[in-house]
Amino acid sequence: QVLAVAERESRFAATVRRFLDRPGVVLDASTRAALREVTLEEAKITALIETARELCRLESLTPQREESTVSLLDFLADYGAAHPAIYHRIRWFLTRAMLFSARESLRVEARRVWNDLLHGFRDWLGPSSAIAVDPETGLEYRWRDVVAFDDDVHSDDRRRLLEAIRTTPVLREGVFLFARAASVRLSDIPPGGVSIRLLGVNHGKSVYRATIQTRFQGSFDLAINVNAELAADAVEQEIHWLILCGGAGDRPPLVEEFGGYWPAQDLWTEEFIPGETLERALRRMARREAGEDRFRQIWPFLAWTTLSAYVDFWFRTGRRWEIADPSPANVVVPTDDYQTGARLVSVTLRRPHDGLLGMIGRFRDDFVSGVEREYPALAGVVGPEVPFSAILEIMGERAGVAALRLALDRADAGNDGL
Repeated sequence: QVLAVAERESRFAATVRRFLDRPGVVLDASTRAALREVTLEEAKITALIETARELCRLESLTPQREESTVSLLDFLADYGAAHPAIYHRIRWFLTRAMLFSARESLRVEARRVWNDLLHGFRDWLGPSSAIAVDPETGLEYRWRDVVAFDDDVHSDDRRRLLEAIRTTPVLREGVFLFARAASVRLSDIPPGGVSIRLLGVNHGKSVYRATIQTRFQGSFDLAINVNAELAADAVEQEIHWLILCGGAGDRPPLVEEFGGYWPAQDLWTEEFIPGETLERALRRMARREAGEDRFRQIWPFLAWTTLSAYVDFWFRTGRRWEIADPSPANVVVPTDDYQTGARLVSVTLRRPHDGLLGMIGRFRDDFVSGVEREYPALAGVVGPEVPFSAILEIMGERAGVAALRLALDRADAGNDGL
């Protein structure tokens, strides 16, 4: 079985499927332990993930096939923890499996191995050091000597942030995930090398920017969300959607990449990406443009890019959820038409999807008409074809047209339930 990893890439997926179809549990604990020591090529990792994905989609499985599927999920979690460079990719897949597997039993198993992956990865990270020695002075220092808070950091948040930094590898985890394999420990940071300042308070949480200045590796930034009002299940759901909307799948990132959640302090990290929200960009352009032509010319591109991001969120959640407030304040978009890559600021406020036409109507009323009311020069520039085009862009032309036709048919029948 272990020798199968030497199979040619073009035949590897078929070989894996033949193994999984054999009687008994092919990927048992001893086999997984042996395979964990091997470095698999990216194409073979992809084949394993795609095989597991196909199995998780099946509504009917024999007991033997389900047992093999669970063993494959176990292996992916073991391998992702032992090979942290692909941890975020395995986590992304297991999150999808946990939410979208056709069988409830596999959703339960995916949740279990998701937690195994997390604990294994954090075991690899190791505990946070309590004391370091300054190489310049020879004096000991601790995390409290390293972290500097701005005056606008709330006292309780200050306590929770320092406790997390002092007792967990929250900073090392974030830097590793966002800087792709960089490793930062207390001894790598000089006294006063971590500064934390408030970015904003919204949607039941406070968001802080942590800037980490190291001795030899340069500086790193990450965002830390400190929960204030969100219930535990709401935090869990937000984390799931942040992972799925990140960039580990086959689509570009829609949100900042998720780092990790630390339940004892009820906070989580995200990638920090500076940018200007569309609300601020529109205000700036309205002040700057001497005439209206440039403003009117760029508005369709900005509207299409923004609506594509909101449609993409709906699509990535399995068409279950929409952003409840599709406003210019909740999206960062490039303001030059040669750039791409809109990012949602927050996915906290969501609403259940109740129909494609209803979602398009909210795009028109809450987003397009809202901008037009604030900037009358833009009235009438963005027509109904823009949200339709955004749907086709995200779903693909054939699937998008079919979905729109079905929604129209259901609307004619008095039931737009897509």
